[in-house]
Amino acid sequence: MSYLNYDITLLYKSVADTMASIWPIVAPAFAIMLAMMIIGGLGWALHKFIDDRR
Repeated sequence: MSYLNYDITLLYKSVADTMASIWPIVAPAFAIMLAMMIIGGLGWALHKFIDDRR
């Protein structure tokens, strides 16, 4: 007797539904993190440029 006799597409559908429901919350967080990385990189480069000119 097999206990694994179920429809795997139900699992895929539930995972896809969960990801679709949390995506509007997660996407802005990733956008903010990316913007902070870019701003931080620009700040680091500017700081290094100013220090190298001294």
